[in-house]
Amino acid sequence: DVCKTLENAGYLETIPSQLEPVKRQTRMRLSQSFIDQYVTPYSLLEAPLKLHEDLPLVRVRLKDNRHVRQATGRRAKGTENRLKKYNALLSKHNISLDHDYPILETRKRVYRVFNDEKLTIHGRFYGGFWVQDISSKLRPYITIDGQRTVELDYKAQHPHMLYAEATGGHMSEFGLLDPDDPYIILKTSTNYTYPRSLVKLAFMLAMNAKSENSAHKALIDKYESILDNPDANKGKLKEAEENLKHVSSYKDFEQFWIDFSSHHIPIAGHFFKDHWKQFQNFDARICDYVLTTMTVKHKIPVLSVHDSFIITDTPENV
Repeated sequence: DVCKTLENAGYLETIPSQLEPVKRQTRMRLSQSFIDQYVTPYSLLEAPLKLHEDLPLVRVRLKDNRHVRQATGRRAKGTENRLKKYNALLSKHNISLDHDYPILETRKRVYRVFNDEKLTIHGRFYGGFWVQDISSKLRPYITIDGQRTVELDYKAQHPHMLYAEATGGHMSEFGLLDPDDPYIILKTSTNYTYPRSLVKLAFMLAMNAKSENSAHKALIDKYESILDNPDANKGKLKEAEENLKHVSSYKDFEQFWIDFSSHHIPIAGHFFKDHWKQFQNFDARICDYVLTTMTVKHKIPVLSVHDSFIITDTPENV
């Protein structure tokens, strides 16, 4: 009754549990209104709470895509042991945000989620506030033991992976307009390049969507949803309006896709093959290697945001 009353008053948000077989467990989150009125004035965000220590570190998402359960087997045990060592190291360091923004600094227990029993699909790292609680604009304000940090991001990882798998070589070997940037593409018979953000999203859809038609629909839905959003900022609105011009009709999209595919001939036959399942696992394995090497072997705390890494901004680290 208390929870229902708080929820009806706008002070509480409830989220049904994703964890199986504990079907009745529910996650509850205080609304910003409750935090502003009753939490912040009493510094309760700084309370030394320990979150979800009984929940599994290695989880498998079930077929309904809504629930997860604990992973089992030798590989899961090894993954769990590495995560325990990683989390133990993070617990010894103060990971915070040098910004006037409410976060729960104790939220730094990291876990992994896979999409299959053999732990070969997906497998990315979640749990830390730097992944789930703040936007990318706030990540530059993350501090580790009071020191400023830098985020090391590696451009176009999945396109690089697709070129490597399809050709056995590096994409710089195939005459791209920019040998290190697969998102720079010329429009036919012009010196005009398509908007990079459009090409980047199209590349992601080429690896994730089931067909050209579904990719076309996803592009239109994406940009129309931005244009219909009253809270979208001017920059996003302008970008969506510009990008939509190139794909709004099927004729426009067809020309764009011809230019896109022609620019990436060596891998065009590998589009629409569900590569995201494999490549997200690849970047998760790379992340596992980096975190294990840096934290378990060298005792240097490093945070991951899927395929990028946050580390203290010191010469010996960077």
